[in-house]
Amino acid sequence: MNRAISSILVLALGAVSGQCLAGPHGDVLSKCIVEKTSKEDRAAIVTWMFAALTKNGSLATLSTISDETRLAINKAGGAVFQKALAEVCLEESKAAFKLEGQSAVGEGFRGLGELAMTEMFADPAVDQELKHLINYIDLNKLVPIFLQPGVAPKNEGQL
Repeated sequence: MNRAISSILVLALGAVSGQCLAGPHGDVLSKCIVEKTSKEDRAAIVTWMFAALTKNGSLATLSTISDETRLAINKAGGAVFQKALAEVCLEESKAAFKLEGQSAVGEGFRGLGELAMTEMFADPAVDQELKHLINYIDLNKLVPIFLQPGVAPKNEGQL
């Protein structure tokens, strides 16, 4: 049973990072989770993902999280997963697991992860920090990509 639960959590993290494909029941579960979680729930998931990512060797030196704080973050993230699957979206969770398997349950969290990240990137301070990247890009090297003769832009949005 613990192995099955661990597998579902790994699949859920994969879904949050965009690595799963949904079936119709996973889509219904994802919609339920997105609609029935709060902004605070989504912040807890982003915090949990950030804390998990700091264990990667490339990021480990960028953040120091005490064991006590990491425990609190894991508890808060686990509470969101539990509430979403076993309480507010119980019927959708059961149907997704029964009809599409563990990956559908994991996929159910893709929308939550996407919305949570969208909300984090919408923070004015984060947006401002992201804009600093342009200072380190030689735009002249991008001109041949974006200004090709005979190619009309298909998206009027900014880079």
